[in-house]
Amino acid sequence: MIKRILVPTDFSECAENAIRYAARLAKDINATDLILLNAYKLPVTYGEMTISAIAEDLIEEQEHEVELEFTNQINKLPELKEVPHYYVHKNALIEDAVATMADELSIDLIVMGTKGAHGINEIVLGTNTHVITKNSKHPVLVIPQNASYRAIQDIALATDYKALNSSTVDVLKFFNRIFRSNIHLVHISDKEIITEEEIAEAKSVNQHFKNITHHFHFIINKDMEEGINSYIREKKIDMLALIPRKHGFFYSLFNKSHSKKLIYHTEIPLLAIPD
Repeated sequence: MIKRILVPTDFSECAENAIRYAARLAKDINATDLILLNAYKLPVTYGEMTISAIAEDLIEEQEHEVELEFTNQINKLPELKEVPHYYVHKNALIEDAVATMADELSIDLIVMGTKGAHGINEIVLGTNTHVITKNSKHPVLVIPQNASYRAIQDIALATDYKALNSSTVDVLKFFNRIFRSNIHLVHISDKEIITEEEIAEAKSVNQHFKNITHHFHFIINKDMEEGINSYIREKKIDMLALIPRKHGFFYSLFNKSHSKKLIYHTEIPLLAIPD
């Protein structure tokens, strides 16, 4: 179940689009809370005033500015009026604030914005979107700047056929229940023959998707990004899902600079599911 959604914001247009998407999603899935989070890190300065006095003044000034920014952003997004929501701000690095708030508030889904198809290193909140996506213990839904909300009818899970825990596919099952989504299990390989080990692992994966609509697809392509994006366009996929496991193919992929194209060049929402 997805009941509590956390949306980090830096008050940019990209972040606004992510909030807009999250609000419409929250309405469709009947979420109980949509929490907007702004994190800022105050600079350390020295002078005649004590450090504590400087920090207190800076925090007060920053909090006032953030309050105004939240008010402006919320007023520009009528979608928020249709769902329960509130905002919080933290004096912390964004990745630390997201991790802390996600645990403290029992968040089910984190929604973040990215500048999308032409922004491999032009990510809202800097490179933190990549860091959060890779390391989060909670599912993270990355929304390209130009993506518009629509019912999630087809989801492509890029899989290396490694055995999955049932908890890692719970979020996909949830979307299937809400939207009757079709699950496409897509394996990209530069080899024309699937191994016996991969066949066995695919059978294991199949057990997790009993009683819901799903399909296996084996695609030969030396360029993983090209293979997946071609499939997305051909099948009109609404969401791409990945599992950035701590070991194995996708973890090494996430850590290669060229592979970030797979994440930030996608023109559709991308769901990173922790293993």
